[in-house]
Amino acid sequence: LIANVSQIYQAVSRIPLHQYAKYYTGYKAFLQEHPELAGDVKDIDNTFANTQQLVNSVWKYESQIKQTFFNLTPLNEIEFNNWDQYLNFLMDDSRISKELTKSNFERCLVPCQYYEHFWCKYAVWFEQNFEFETVVNLYKRGVATLPTDLTQFRLQFLKFLKESFKNHKETVVNAYLSTLALYARHWPGASFLMTEYLAMVKRSQYNSDIDQSDKEILSQQTLYANFLESNITKYLEKHGPADSQLIEILNDQNVAVVIVELIKVTWLILKNTMQTRKYFNSFSKLPQLRTSTSFWLTYYKFEKTFKNFNKLNKFVSNLGTEFTLPI
Repeated sequence: LIANVSQIYQAVSRIPLHQYAKYYTGYKAFLQEHPELAGDVKDIDNTFANTQQLVNSVWKYESQIKQTFFNLTPLNEIEFNNWDQYLNFLMDDSRISKELTKSNFERCLVPCQYYEHFWCKYAVWFEQNFEFETVVNLYKRGVATLPTDLTQFRLQFLKFLKESFKNHKETVVNAYLSTLALYARHWPGASFLMTEYLAMVKRSQYNSDIDQSDKEILSQQTLYANFLESNITKYLEKHGPADSQLIEILNDQNVAVVIVELIKVTWLILKNTMQTRKYFNSFSKLPQLRTSTSFWLTYYKFEKTFKNFNKLNKFVSNLGTEFTLPI
């Protein structure tokens, strides 16, 4: 028990608390009562001298903190800047423990709960100091907390997951796809989310590498094309319950991304020109594609490749009437 109390005093003596002197006095009195621990007395004065210097350093920032509670009204600029400078100091000073920095980030996020800037700063520091699973949990917590119109932190999470793919493949795939699906529901018009979603599906479920035979690679790409076509068909026909995550997040604003991906795989990878033309004939009638730049640009490139001037003339004639594209 005595040894445990001594360890507690040793830990507390290194924390820059406002009333550090009280613990200094208590620690010395405790050591006098237990002479068997006399060996610790040699270090106690140096320890508290260092702690005193640290207290003086942090007091510059601590003294400026007025609002320690959450409030719906915005934090004033002085306190915002003070928290920002305080956290920078904590991260840069080698005397500060990782635990103390983490504790002060958590303190900051009480009054600054809806400030994306501090969540982003916290996550970057977290990535450098904690294990993958712990970092993911912090990102998930921030995603669930911040208002849905704030995008920087959420996109930072996607970047972190992509960079972690090699070392944590299975966990990253599940987290990445579910996070993209969540974002797609928040921002249905953000088509780049669907592009990212399909890229991860292809990378994780229909991947090919140089060690595979041509037949194996072709088989994987065929399966991927079938996956795309099946989901597009089910979405457009609106029959039955959604049986895949992709269908759940498909909407009239992002379906063009999936259609273009199917066409490119069929044309450029599977080299099936006849099927590609069938897709163009079928999908070009959809009202969802009337303003899709990617779809009509792909169509233009397709017809240009085969020098089909009749189709190209018709394409130019229909611009602005049958479909609309930026100038």
